[in-house]
Amino acid sequence: MKLNYVCLITRVKQVGKKRPGGPHKIVICTWCNETKLPLKYVYPTKNGKKDFCSETCLAEFRKAYKKGACILCLQCDNLIKANNSPSKDYCSTYCMIKHQTKDMQMRLEAKTPAAPLKGSPEPLQYEICQPFDWNEYFRETNSVPAPQNCFKQATSPPINEFKVGMKLEALDPRNVTSTCIATVISILGPRLRLRLDGSDNKNDFWRLVDSSDIHPIGHCEKSGGMLQPPMGFRMIASSWPMFLLKTLNGAEIAPSKIFHKEPVGPRANLFQTGQKLEAIDKNNPQLICCATVGAVKNDQIHVTFDGWKGAFDYWCKYDSRDIFPVGWCAESGHPMQPPGQKNNSGTNKCVVNLNFILD
Repeated sequence: MKLNYVCLITRVKQVGKKRPGGPHKIVICTWCNETKLPLKYVYPTKNGKKDFCSETCLAEFRKAYKKGACILCLQCDNLIKANNSPSKDYCSTYCMIKHQTKDMQMRLEAKTPAAPLKGSPEPLQYEICQPFDWNEYFRETNSVPAPQNCFKQATSPPINEFKVGMKLEALDPRNVTSTCIATVISILGPRLRLRLDGSDNKNDFWRLVDSSDIHPIGHCEKSGGMLQPPMGFRMIASSWPMFLLKTLNGAEIAPSKIFHKEPVGPRANLFQTGQKLEAIDKNNPQLICCATVGAVKNDQIHVTFDGWKGAFDYWCKYDSRDIFPVGWCAESGHPMQPPGQKNNSGTNKCVVNLNFILD
């Protein structure tokens, strides 16, 4: 009998039965997450069967699944709950990190990294590290974190629903008075690597999904402005209108609903010297690293990277979007670089280095 993904209701083996040589297998209802035994109802999906505790749960799941509104986690294949998921593809930050790490390890073993987009920069050097224990690090260094209210960051990191190849409007970082068309080149946690259309891969830049520097297509016109060619436009200026028409024709436009409002920042500089934070390495902006407030002066703070020489340090405003509270990376699913040149703690040692493409 051909199932063809129609509803199949059948009695399954009692879940609580102990397996030989192993612990009890715990299975929960896919829809309500309850462990009501036995789970009598099963629905087959492309990735295997799903168990349910009642006909009501099964019916609700089936209705959502057929409409395409029911999305399953890429890692564990469980139902994604929008209220606690870090992105539309994973049910939890744990699954996001586990799936991305497994994908990177598979590429390393195969020695065939994914092909970069045409014109993309060379593969980024990155590190797969053991989970960094901030609490242990605070005890080792006798330090404290900078409070959340010091930062211009959302209390909970925003969900990133952008896709590679989507088009949007962005301020030219080399000329912030110009609004240009940009393309999403890669995604990392709540961050986007963007390339201005008409520019080259040497001028890619990163923005948070809740940055005020990015907007949906049409925002500039509604605000009374005009889209401009990026600084260093590779063609003659008179060809810009035709280039703009061609680059938007048939392109995937980022929907306005996936943009987030920029959070309100603190009214004053509340940082204190010695406090810990997580900060973007401006020499390698794909990296977020363990850092310390080295000094405070008026509305500026001096960011120093733990375990590295001062060549990477920089001054920035207290409300910079390049600095984050401790734990932001872990909560958002963005990898964090631990202190460099540390040999006194196993939590700071990286397992393996590899090159891969952020795609």
